[in-house]
Amino acid sequence: MLHSTRYIPTGYILLHEDEHCAVYGSPDGLTAIAYHGKATHHDWYYRFSSPEARDTQIASYAEGWKKHAAAKIERAAARKIAANPFKVGDILYRTWGYDQTNVNFYEVVKTTKATVTVMEVAQDAKETGYLSGIAKAIAGAFRKDAKALVKRVNAYGGAGDLSPWDGKPVLWTAYA
Repeated sequence: MLHSTRYIPTGYILLHEDEHCAVYGSPDGLTAIAYHGKATHHDWYYRFSSPEARDTQIASYAEGWKKHAAAKIERAAARKIAANPFKVGDILYRTWGYDQTNVNFYEVVKTTKATVTVMEVAQDAKETGYLSGIAKAIAGAFRKDAKALVKRVNAYGGAGDLSPWDGKPVLWTAYA
C-alpha cells in the first residue's frame, strides 16, 4: 500500500526543517523521525539516550543531505561543461553475457553535445583456445541488420553501456 502522506506520531513537533530534510521529535526529547525531500517513508525513526544525542544525529543528518545536494549540483554543472569526447568514426564496444562473453563493436556516425549515434560494425573474430578467442572491429563495415542507436555520453568516458575501444583485441568466450 502506498502512502501519500508522512507518518508523524501524535504529539511530535518539528525539530528541524530545511530544503533537504525534515525531522520531527517527541515531547520527551528522546525519539525522532526523519524524512528527506518529499519522501513519505522515513529515513530513520530512532530512540536516543539523551536529547543531546538526538540533536547530534539531527545535525549530522541535515549536514549529510546538504552535502548530497551540493554534490548533485556540482555533478550536473560538470556534465554541462564536459565536451563530447567522441567524433565520427570512433569505435566503441561492449561486452556482455552470462555463461559466455559476447562482444559488439559500434562506430560513431553522428555526435551532438551530449549524445552519440552509433551503428554496429562487423568484427574479425579468431578462436585462440577452446571456446574462446579475440575479436577486433572492422571500421566502416556496418552489419546489414545494424540500426542506429543513440547513446548519452556519460561522465566515465563512455556512452551509455559502451566504452571507447583502444584498438587492442577484445576477449570473447562461448558456451557449448
